[in-house]
Amino acid sequence: MYSVSLLRNCNPASLRRYLGLSGVVRALDPAYDPAKAKYSLEPFIRTRSIFVHIPKAAGVSVARGLYGNMAFGHRKLCDYKRIFRPAIFDAMYKFTIVRNPFDRLHSAYSFLKTGGMSAADQEFSDLVLSAYPDFRAFVLDGLHEQRVQEYFHFIPQHDFLVNQDGNLADIDFVGRFETLSQDFALISEQVNPAAQLKHENKSTGRERGDYRRHYTPEMVDRVSAVYGKCMQLLDYGFDPVSKEAAS
Repeated sequence: MYSVSLLRNCNPASLRRYLGLSGVVRALDPAYDPAKAKYSLEPFIRTRSIFVHIPKAAGVSVARGLYGNMAFGHRKLCDYKRIFRPAIFDAMYKFTIVRNPFDRLHSAYSFLKTGGMSAADQEFSDLVLSAYPDFRAFVLDGLHEQRVQEYFHFIPQHDFLVNQDGNLADIDFVGRFETLSQDFALISEQVNPAAQLKHENKSTGRERGDYRRHYTPEMVDRVSAVYGKCMQLLDYGFDPVSKEAAS
């Protein structure tokens, strides 16, 4: 029963914080069916795994391929450390998929400019991105703004992954968008051997192709300044990921 699993595996106070009171009441109802929910902790509890879903890094495809739904959405690893009881969290297989920050940034911008996936995405595009005539102006004049940096599509990827000491010690496997097929195969061995990767939430034509053609040297410098720590921790640069980093 899902309600029993929640109480055995999770901290009740954290459940209220992340699910809200109405969400807790609904989840603890014996009649509640998590298999019908778009977002749920049930796949993590069932498979003893945690997928840290970073926006615009193939997370929709990975989550649906492994779990059949969107799991628990765009949560940080530190959130899961609060949600699950310490012994449970330590025993779970914790993984993510990351993407070259330059590629991810252009993909996120293009995705939001076409409306994104939610009303919040559309509102952000209308209120914030519309202030900049194109991607170049956004990078040079808007990327450093707090309201941009705090929107989850533009949060530095390492912020989703680091522990309180600022390192990646709590994550078991960091897969890469650039080597997605082979990394998904390794992940599925641990989580769901029968899983199949399907390309969901596909990019539009504006997002595809070599991301480097959208950048000038000045833009590269600005992105490097904003996402420098992320690039350092995840071993990325302006050029595509190296063979050494992908191995």
